[in-house]
Amino acid sequence: PTPAMRCLVLLVVCAAGAGVTDAQEERSVAAALRCESADDNTTASMTAAECAELDWLKMSRETGEEFCSHPKAQPPAAEQYFCKYPPVGDLTPLEDGQMALDKFQGMEKYSEEMKDIAVANVDLRSFRKGVESDCGRNTLWVIEFYVHWCPYCKRFMAEYWRLAMAHAEKNITKTRFLAVNCASAVMGNALCQKFKIVGQPLVKFYYHGDDIKLKSALKDIELIPPPEVLDEHGRKPPPMPKGVFPAEMILQLFRNLPEDYRLDLAVLGDASYAQGKLPCPLKREVPPLMVQLPSGGDFARYLEGQHRSGPTDGPGINVYADGEADYSMFTGGAPSGDGIRIADGEFYMLSDGELQDETSEDEARRILKDLGLPFPGDAGGSSTKYDGVGNGWPGAKVSATERVSEAWEAALMTLSDWVKPDPEAAPMGYTLSQLVDLKAWLEHLDLYLPGAGAPSKQSKNALKTLFQRVADKVTAGLGSDGDEALCEVEWQELLKPLLATADEGLDKRSKRSACKTDTCRVWALLHVISVGYAENPKPTTAASLLEASRNFLARYFSCRICRDHFLNAYDENFFGRDAAAADGPALFWWRLHNAASARIAAEGGCGVDRRWPPSDECPECWLPEEQPWDVLAESSSMLERNSSLPRQFKHSMVPVESEILSFLRRSYWPKRARDEL
Repeated sequence: PTPAMRCLVLLVVCAAGAGVTDAQEERSVAAALRCESADDNTTASMTAAECAELDWLKMSRETGEEFCSHPKAQPPAAEQYFCKYPPVGDLTPLEDGQMALDKFQGMEKYSEEMKDIAVANVDLRSFRKGVESDCGRNTLWVIEFYVHWCPYCKRFMAEYWRLAMAHAEKNITKTRFLAVNCASAVMGNALCQKFKIVGQPLVKFYYHGDDIKLKSALKDIELIPPPEVLDEHGRKPPPMPKGVFPAEMILQLFRNLPEDYRLDLAVLGDASYAQGKLPCPLKREVPPLMVQLPSGGDFARYLEGQHRSGPTDGPGINVYADGEADYSMFTGGAPSGDGIRIADGEFYMLSDGELQDETSEDEARRILKDLGLPFPGDAGGSSTKYDGVGNGWPGAKVSATERVSEAWEAALMTLSDWVKPDPEAAPMGYTLSQLVDLKAWLEHLDLYLPGAGAPSKQSKNALKTLFQRVADKVTAGLGSDGDEALCEVEWQELLKPLLATADEGLDKRSKRSACKTDTCRVWALLHVISVGYAENPKPTTAASLLEASRNFLARYFSCRICRDHFLNAYDENFFGRDAAAADGPALFWWRLHNAASARIAAEGGCGVDRRWPPSDECPECWLPEEQPWDVLAESSSMLERNSSLPRQFKHSMVPVESEILSFLRRSYWPKRARDEL
């Protein structure tokens, strides 16, 4: 493929890898292709007797244990439930908002062996031995590619397993189900590379038999296009390798198989996509939020230039962007009749909606009492009780240092698990444009990931050294017109000193954690480095930090649907991205995080409020508003259709962004980190 095609495959605009010409990239691809694979790329030779003795149950269980030996899949991390098949239970949310585990209905009648082998865990070794060899001939193999930390992989897991169990129950032996965890360090990832997998969850059919009818059906299936539009914004899906499909299309794909390879069409149903559900967050009680109307010019501190609309008709309060407020009778949204205007702590009469002379506080109190409106600043009548915000977030207090520790864990994970060569270009080496994007990411991690909260005292220096080594590779590549690449085995060697510092500091780290999933840790990382820019913007620009983050996620983020949502929001300039390029990215990432959390909760039918921060952690961060918060627009239609929608969403409460920024700085930047600056 040409460089332009590679950019398209990775959803990376060709500005990624800035400064790399097409000719340099072509030469670097050739250099990366010279990197040797540790795998001999040969199919296992199996005799008929060996095939007969092949123990799929044993292989699957052993491979599953290898998948779950991943450092990020260890208890108490939630990923321990999603690192292998079979899944631990039905992930459909319960009414109280908890995750249902071991709740598969009607499965008690099946043996543990049957449940364990319905979807076999597979890596490159077992694939070559049991599938690619003559042992797997004349069987249709369905392969799912996933990673254990991806929310949408977790969502699909129960659906895929149910489909496999249904085929096993009907004794459809011509079709077998497999799954490979692409986060596996060696052989699992090698199988994903074999099929040029970029992004998860994905599915593929594999067959090397003699059934002409099935072969014809599989050729027709390869021509099925992915859905033209995946969301309401008109965003198109990324190109897929031939024969690889989004996992949510699996029911549509199965309906095109010959009938002896699938369930009856009536059983499969007519749904276009598999509709799995994510586990819901735990719901907790958040104390009511008491909103105190401040007096006079103090309104401006809350308003942040926004216009607060009063009622269409009847007595109410209308607060303007300059901090002035009308307490009056309203008709058609405009003040009418008698009332009071408060400006800069002074009181002015309103008569028929027209501004009159200044008046005394006693007269203002009398008029407001006649209107039935509270006097601002009065303890007895000016505070209003609202439902608390954010009951879908844990209530445990977490220090900024602990959040930075989570960010460091995410940084190490993204570098060790995400940074893989582009299988469409050179499966064992990194091209020059990949290295340019990696260098930019490492540079900003070095600048804005503080040593306070790092795994050990050596981590910061090790990160700086890693950045310098990659920068040297980029310099060499540009200086040689692209005739330079970094092999994956070299990258793993460069990483070892940094990863070793994490192992050294493991026992010293706090056992408390704000995050139970790697997704949460990645968000912590984005918040920390963006707040780091707010603390010290001099070394770089907000635009370069945003671009480095965008290009790294576009190229290396392996959760396909998560990546697509992010790129759509970023490239369409949602959530104030352009303003963030000038003023700093902290609020952009915070808005995006809120939108993603609300959307996922709505998709899962979860009756929780995922606005953050919770109002009991930051009561000054939220104020009532007649109009809904536009950041939640993407999930609003789902929320409106949900009859169990909690009151928190039906009632408008919007953030005060100056207070939010202050809260972010307190929450994600330790005091010790300010000393580093």
